[in-house]
Amino acid sequence: MPELDDVSEQNNDEPSIPISEQLASLGARQSRGEKKARRLLMKLDLKPIEDVARVTMLKSKNILLSMDRPEVYKCAHTDTVICFGEIRIEEISNSAAAQATDQLARIDPKLLQDINLSDPFGNVQPVDDDEDDDDDDADATGIDEKDIELVQMQSACSRQKAIKALAKNNNDVVNAIMALTVG
Repeated sequence: MPELDDVSEQNNDEPSIPISEQLASLGARQSRGEKKARRLLMKLDLKPIEDVARVTMLKSKNILLSMDRPEVYKCAHTDTVICFGEIRIEEISNSAAAQATDQLARIDPKLLQDINLSDPFGNVQPVDDDEDDDDDDADATGIDEKDIELVQMQSACSRQKAIKALAKNNNDVVNAIMALTVG
């Protein structure tokens, strides 16, 4: 059986601040339920973590929960952390777009002279890895032109490779794209 620590043996160097003073020092107006919850949590063996500027939690792929200047407490015997603060919901795609706009504003205009304005998204032309596959005699009969363009666009390959992949996979667009990208 594990030995229990005697309360008289614990180091009591830190002055004990009453919970009511701790709550009053927070400055924020608290509801009755929040006060009760804090009192209960303060009775646990929690250690305050100082100098925490921000806490972020990724809820799903596009949603980020964040707290600025939270009160953070850590359980002494586990890795459990308790955070008090106002939660803000941020969408990652919006913040990423704002950061990209800020970075674009900081770019030197001289560097932008070489950008092709007819292709604003900077689509990269497909690069052929295999030089021997560039046969111009690829037969596109029986293959829909839209299917060829779709396979080309999705797998970033040449027209000949797209035609060969469609012919090999019996005009199945999904399998042709998978064959070009995965295989």
